[in-house]
Amino acid sequence: MTNKENRLQNDQSSVLENARTELKELIQQAGSEEKAARLILSVKGASPTSSALNKAKHGSGTLYVLKSYVTDLRIALKERNSH
Repeated sequence: MTNKENRLQNDQSSVLENARTELKELIQQAGSEEKAARLILSVKGASPTSSALNKAKHGSGTLYVLKSYVTDLRIALKERNSH
């Protein structure tokens, strides 16, 4: 592997870890994985299962999935907090 490839892989790992950290914080703000799933459902009409959220925060899933969960949960929490 070249130095450039190593840097890209390290950058991707860092981005994944940051997304996981943010997801953990947002789930904590929601109260639990179950509550986070219900919040997402309330604004999106569909949601990941609480098990999928739990797996994502512990290392499962792609960056796209993590970012989707983070974005959806941010929106849901903002909506909840505005009422």
